[in-house]
Amino acid sequence: MKGDAKSVTMCFRNGFLSFPKALSRFKVFGKQFKGGLPIDGLITNLFETAYVHRAIAASRFRWFVSDFVIKRVLWFLTGTQAGMNQHVGALPHDRLGRAFVFLNKSSKAMPYLNRPYQEKHPLAFLGNGYVDPPEDAQSKRWVDTCSFPESIDSTGRVSFEKRPDRKDWRRLKDTEVRPNCVVYCTGYKQSFSWLDPSYPTASDATIRNIIAPSEPSVAFIGFVRPGVGAIPPIAEQQAMWWTALITNRMAIPTDPPHYHLLAKQTSRIQYGVDHSAYMSTLAKDFGGAPGLLELWKAHGLKVLLVYCFGASFVTFYRLMGPFRSKEAPMIAKTELAETITRRGILGNLFFGVIPMIFYGLINMTALTLEMLGLIPKEKPVV
Repeated sequence: MKGDAKSVTMCFRNGFLSFPKALSRFKVFGKQFKGGLPIDGLITNLFETAYVHRAIAASRFRWFVSDFVIKRVLWFLTGTQAGMNQHVGALPHDRLGRAFVFLNKSSKAMPYLNRPYQEKHPLAFLGNGYVDPPEDAQSKRWVDTCSFPESIDSTGRVSFEKRPDRKDWRRLKDTEVRPNCVVYCTGYKQSFSWLDPSYPTASDATIRNIIAPSEPSVAFIGFVRPGVGAIPPIAEQQAMWWTALITNRMAIPTDPPHYHLLAKQTSRIQYGVDHSAYMSTLAKDFGGAPGLLELWKAHGLKVLLVYCFGASFVTFYRLMGPFRSKEAPMIAKTELAETITRRGILGNLFFGVIPMIFYGLINMTALTLEMLGLIPKEKPVV
């Protein structure tokens, strides 16, 4: 917002889900939180990623429960369920959640997008709310948003797609917008022009989104997109998976995956994955997912607790198995343990203990129903 533009209008078709890279800058009962918790480190392993019954995994039950909780936490903190301090650009209700979308972590523009629409927090009297950075809070400028352009006439005026359901369209529908500069951010397509047409491409890599059944000697590393989290650690996990495959340390898995984000068949991106579920699935395939008892015996109680309370970090899958590393236990005890201690007592209670107990009971119930014959047992892989 330091440029000389008189106005800026951002157009999008269906909305977005905004979250900062780290949770901070919100107030609860008048006290500002300053912990800066990375949001991709808040999902714990035990019973939500590791030791999940296949029926619970297939139903995506954990995702929908966490969505329900997160939306209400967002409203409590910022007065809106659309995203963290997001008062415009909300996704449709049937697509707003962990199971459907990729988080937009470029949240620095939100104070400017919110300005024409932000309302007073219903719980402001309790001292709850979001604190914009001082340099943004002191500014009086804003960024307009609207639906996607349909056309630009001979005078340079933009006609926007009619969307009466959107408050930003209702606000701008009679406004003349004549841009001097148009920036297209329409995404990209995966292209492999250098690869002979006889080879499969990433869209054909239906086995763990890494290899195609017709050509397992060609791997596509880094060609998935997590809803939250980063691609480089996923690429490392994929590289270990493929290395185990081509060195005959594992067989090609045949069980159905339960890590894909739920996308319509018409959606451009069909390779979205839940970061934690995907990492855990690959680790189970190549034998890197540790058992709790063997982990405790090999590395002690602290590493065991860090694994249970931590997120799906690659280092956890180097504690045991074919890619075991002598440095992994120390990294777990220090760097990864620090991501847990930063949550504090209340953070670990709400993001760790309570979810573990809840999901543990859910998984135990599914296991009991399977033992009673009310859920079909998993067929052995031949």
